[in-house]
Amino acid sequence: MLHIDICQSSTTANTTGLEVIVMVRKKATVNSWDLLPSMNVLSQVAATKSDCSGTTAAGQTVVGVTNPATGNLNHLGKLIFLEDTVTIAQSEIAFLVAQSGD
Repeated sequence: MLHIDICQSSTTANTTGLEVIVMVRKKATVNSWDLLPSMNVLSQVAATKSDCSGTTAAGQTVVGVTNPATGNLNHLGKLIFLEDTVTIAQSEIAFLVAQSGD
C-alpha cells in the first residue's frame, strides 16, 4: 500500500500538473530500482493563500489567520496545507474544523 500527500503552495494555476514518480526496489541488498506508473496530478489547480497573523508555536491547535473570510479559508471538514516558507520540513497538513471571520 502506498499513500502520497501532495500540496501545492503556488497561487498560480499549474496547467501541466505535477508529475509524481515513484521508484521501488525489491530487496534492500539489490541496487536495482523499478519505476511504478507515474501520475499527473493537480493540473489547473491554484492554491489559496492566507497569511498567519503571528507566530504560532509548535503543537498549537488554533492558528491565527489574517482575515480568513477574504482569504477564502472556508474549507471546513477538509485538509489544508500549512507551509513554513523558511523551513519546508516544518510544514504540515491539517484538518480544518472551524474558522471565524476575524
